[in-house]
Amino acid sequence: MIYCRDKIESISDLDGRKVRVHSATLGDFVEGAGGVTVTLPFAEVVPALEKGVADCAITDPVSAFKASWHEVINHVFALPVGYSITFTAVNAKLWDGLDEATRNAMQTAFDEMEASGWKIAESEQAMGVGCLTGTVDECTMGTVGDAELHQPRESDTAARQAILDNFVLKRWAARCGADCVETWNASAGDAAGFTAPSPES
Repeated sequence: MIYCRDKIESISDLDGRKVRVHSATLGDFVEGAGGVTVTLPFAEVVPALEKGVADCAITDPVSAFKASWHEVINHVFALPVGYSITFTAVNAKLWDGLDEATRNAMQTAFDEMEASGWKIAESEQAMGVGCLTGTVDECTMGTVGDAELHQPRESDTAARQAILDNFVLKRWAARCGADCVETWNASAGDAAGFTAPSPES
């Protein structure tokens, strides 16, 4: 999500602001919104916000709270703009060598773990936002902050999608290359419902 010193009520408010990011794709998102990217190690974000080196910063709510961002930011814009990836992989030769009952038991366990993971992520996200803004009945992570909470509107969701299509995916495709894009579109892109353009287009 996005955390700023000055009020941010929509994606358009990022225009002209210096925003700390931690990846190239987040940088593409910020630039697509008209902002200026600032790449900093996580430990340097608080002093950067204090000194005006950055106007805003992006991370997950729990990390922001635990790093005391609520002491230097005044506004939380609760629009998710990225997730970390977690996955479990099993060697295909090993998997194929297991009997059907074992594979079924493991698949059931994986499915349950995935469902549990999503529930935990949603719960922690809500707690992080609540602790940053003081909008939770009880903050389980420490003393609550008093940043103002701003919820995204449908127009922000649409703007986020436009930035993804017109900036993030295009720039990522150029870095990835044609073969990589073809593989991604047939796998992760297909699963997510997105299509990255050919780097030549």
